[in-house]
Amino acid sequence: ILETIREYGRERLEAVGEDVQFRDRHLDHFATLAGEAAPSLLTGEQAASLDLLLPDHDNLRAALEWADSGFDGHRLLQMAVDLTFFWFLTGHFNEGDKWLSRATADAPSLDRGLRAEAWWGRAYLTFYGGDFTAAYELAVEAKAMAEAAGDDATVARALDTIGSLMQLSAPKAALPILRDAVERARTQRDDWCLADALQKSAWCHLWQDRYEDALPLLDEALVVARRLGNSFLLSWHWLGYGLAALRRGELSAARRMLADAAGASDSAPEPNTRIFAAWFLADAELQAGRHAEAEAILSECSLDLGRGGAIAFHRTFVQALLVRAKVIAGGKPDIDDVDSLVDLLARFAGEDNLVSEGHFVPVVAEALVIIGESERARPLVLRHLEVAGTLDNPLMRGWSHGLLARAARAGGGFEAAEAHAHEALAAFAEHGFGPDAVDALELVAALAGDDQSWTEAARLRGAAEQIRADRGWRRWPMRAAAVADADAVIDAVLGPDDAAALRSEGAGLDLDAAIAYARRARGTRGRPPTGWRSLTPTELDVVRLVTEGLTNPQIGDRLFIAKATVKTHLSHIFSKLGVASRSELAAEAIRRGI
Repeated sequence: ILETIREYGRERLEAVGEDVQFRDRHLDHFATLAGEAAPSLLTGEQAASLDLLLPDHDNLRAALEWADSGFDGHRLLQMAVDLTFFWFLTGHFNEGDKWLSRATADAPSLDRGLRAEAWWGRAYLTFYGGDFTAAYELAVEAKAMAEAAGDDATVARALDTIGSLMQLSAPKAALPILRDAVERARTQRDDWCLADALQKSAWCHLWQDRYEDALPLLDEALVVARRLGNSFLLSWHWLGYGLAALRRGELSAARRMLADAAGASDSAPEPNTRIFAAWFLADAELQAGRHAEAEAILSECSLDLGRGGAIAFHRTFVQALLVRAKVIAGGKPDIDDVDSLVDLLARFAGEDNLVSEGHFVPVVAEALVIIGESERARPLVLRHLEVAGTLDNPLMRGWSHGLLARAARAGGGFEAAEAHAHEALAAFAEHGFGPDAVDALELVAALAGDDQSWTEAARLRGAAEQIRADRGWRRWPMRAAAVADADAVIDAVLGPDDAAALRSEGAGLDLDAAIAYARRARGTRGRPPTGWRSLTPTELDVVRLVTEGLTNPQIGDRLFIAKATVKTHLSHIFSKLGVASRSELAAEAIRRGI
């Protein structure tokens, strides 16, 4: 209605004393509507229920305002609880939290179970709204309130939310909490909570890139999600399967599954699902060498979030993804883009969101190394290694060692670079991360060239190029210059014809055979009598512990060797390197990235 007509109608109602009666009837109607729609928001009727509620969003707000101003506390509380999933699916996280907060603020005497539901609703909305600290506190309080009220269904949902929050920083610790949620949800016959807790359990494993543990849980949740017909849950099922296919380099399957995930999310404008679908789809395009398509997907997601009035967290996340894609796709990273990504990364570091850190840091750190700012990269790399260890994530551990190898190589530390490169290769190969294994092979090839092992370098380069061509795995453009430089040196030393012949030999190796060859070739190289390359693995361990400031007894305890043996190792190290003191040794080791 036009505002002038609305005001006129309100004045006439007040004039005849029917305004309160009219507003009460309005509240009755929309409270009933919200209550009837609430169960359907979790089922295959989700889209139809949203179509019913969305045109009356302002009427729902007006009804809530009237319940609040009329001190009808129970009606306000019940209606706010009924609308929890409406606010969630439409991305109105802050609005939902506001109403649930107002509904519980002055109603301590109301139904304790209903108040616990409202408190859980606040936790759930706040989690998806991006305030993880506040959401955790709310979820813990909701659990305590539900336990006091004897409401085990809400206890299950609170545990599900607590575990969901913990998956981003402590996935192993989250699993028993989510298992508890699963069992309680089964007992309470809450299919939504059962499917959600099973999926979140799967994502604990997915964020660790351990797909053999994740996929059976996704399959179990899928049975329940299909029984409900819940498109949100179906979308996250295909996101999980798509991510697993993407990491293994199964690009066609990944794109198909991620497209299914995006399609399932179309029935509701909830932003998180669209963000992750856009992220993983863009990564699939980057891996296939379609960089413009990747940026277009993320740009469209950013526009959608802007039109939907998304909260700052979501806009920041997609902005960071866009800059990350731009850095990856650039021939040489632009310093302004890298600085921008460093600034955006800092916003996630304080959110107790290790998963986001673990995915953004590698691009930032590698870009810094490429543009010659290894010193700025070093603390980021060490932080990433810590994140990988906390998450117990083999993919991230491989990324960390790859970053340490590149940083050490840039600083002239061949021994450390080669050791880290082979650590990365082992992590990727063991867990089936094919595209990353090829990246590590190219790094090992470059280091073989640094060591003047030209035959090894040429064969590995030939193997990597053929594997990429066969699998459709494209190299990140930000790495292209380094690879081209290494190839040019190989050609100059061996001559173009001999280099081409060796590359052709390498092209006959599949991925497993190429990895095995890289390991054999490394083992056959001789160790010189002096210099950093002359150090044995144990001597390198001693150097690292000296760099940490440990004494001889402490080093002995750490390596399980006698104090006198440590002293002997140090004597050999000093002689091989021509250094005279522990401080000189530590300084040189730090400079080389050891």
